[in-house]
Amino acid sequence: MEQLLEPAIFTKDYPRFSFPGLNSPGCCFLRTQVKNNRLVFLCVQLIGYHGTSVTNAVSNIFSAAVKQLRSEGAIPNDPKIGLNEVARRSVLIEHYPPELGDPPQGSYAMIGFDTYLSPIWGFVSRQQAAQHSGVSEDFLTVDSALLRYAD
Repeated sequence: MEQLLEPAIFTKDYPRFSFPGLNSPGCCFLRTQVKNNRLVFLCVQLIGYHGTSVTNAVSNIFSAAVKQLRSEGAIPNDPKIGLNEVARRSVLIEHYPPELGDPPQGSYAMIGFDTYLSPIWGFVSRQQAAQHSGVSEDFLTVDSALLRYAD
């Protein structure tokens, strides 16, 4: 397998990550990790945020996150490495904190992308999300103070 990403670990939080929303710019908490030629994205709906949900904009969030990581050098800015190739090596975890989604205790979903970059969801437990993505459960833990949206 061709080495797409640097072998070193790159982990970064974006507490107010901007993305193209449906009618206006959107915002979410985003945590990224690049490790062993694989990308993991944790995308969290903000508490008190009423714009486009992470569910409705997951493809836009993924594209914007890849663009951000390219600009920071975590993903090579090589035209031969298209969005489909990056998606093939990525795991995106969507998380709704307690009381924001259904069920009320919060939820995790693993999101993959088909060849047209359309998202495919699979709801899992927190433990399954960590195991499937190869991250620790701590990676999936975000301080609730960072999730409070304020204009």
